[in-house]
Parts: sequence; structure tokens; C-alpha cells
Amino acid sequence: MTIWDHLHETAKARLAAAPDRKPVIEAAYEAAPHEWRAFTFQHSTRGPNLADKEVVAEMLASFTSGRLAFFFIEVGEEPGPNEDKDGNSAKLADLPDPVRAVFDTGLTVGPLDCDGFVAWGEPVIAVAGGEVITIEPRAVPLEVGYMPSGKAAYGLRNTGLARWPYGSKEIIVALPVSSRLA
Repeated sequence: MTIWDHLHETAKARLAAAPDRKPVIEAAYEAAPHEWRAFTFQHSTRGPNLADKEVVAEMLASFTSGRLAFFFIEVGEEPGPNEDKDGNSAKLADLPDPVRAVFDTGLTVGPLDCDGFVAWGEPVIAVAGGEVITIEPRAVPLEVGYMPSGKAAYGLRNTGLARWPYGSKEIIVALPVSSRLA
């Protein structure tokens, strides 16, 4: 069992112990923009279950309370499969300054295996809880295409995460505000 499977099973058990949370989670999931849903979960063979939707609800609560910041990076093209390293690298080669990305599947940041990194060498503008903030230079793991919700939850709580989901022509970067270097 991977760490992501373990996180998913833990979330399912927590939800089973509190069935009154289901309507709240379902409502938050339905209210969330499509991009947020794609950020937290994409799977090739199944739709989201309640544990996946809980990550979306947590993300919504964290953003509206100012604990999570977002910004978007225009790529202009949708990602190809992970196996297409050269193609995805070429698509990421001309990101707007000061952003740079490296596509290389199989990298790890702690327990987070990732498809590369997104970094910026100058402060960037992000939004957290309706407030415009500045995020100092840093790098975050990049995840392309399909991804389990447990991986999103870990990134949103710890390292930050750059997400380029299938069907999207932009990268969404989300960072815990406590992790920004002010």
C-alpha cells in the first residue's frame, strides 16, 4: 500500500465515523470551481468518492480563510502523457518570467513523488482568502495528469503543489500561506 492509499483509506474511515459530514462535503465539492476539482483529483478509471471530495472541501475552506494561496501560470497547451518527457518539457520551456519548470517523472520531495518542479526566481502575486499577497521565490513539486487526492492533500498541507491536470492549458500553484517566505 502506498502512502497515498494509506491517506485515502484513513480519510474514508474518518468519514465513515462521521456520516453527518457527507452533505457538507458534497455541497462544498459542488460549489468548487472545476479547476479546483481537477487540482485535487484526476483518475483514469473512476470518478471522485467522498474522501476525494473532502480534499476539495478542505482546499475551499483553506483558501477562503486565507490559509492557502493560489496563482496560475499560462502554459498554452495541455499536457501529454507522463511518458512523453520530451513533449512535456518542450511545452514547459517558454513559461512567462520569472517562472521555470522542470519535467522529470520519478523525482521525490520527502514522501511526495512528483513529475518535476515549478520555481520562480522573483516574487509573484497570489490570492489567499480574497487578499492579494506576494510569494517570495521558491520551488514546489509539479504533478502532471492523473493524481490521487491524498497527494494533493499532502502538497496543500506541507510543500505546496503545482498542478497541470489533463485538459488544462495552465498550471495551478497552491501554497500553504504559512509556508511562504514573507
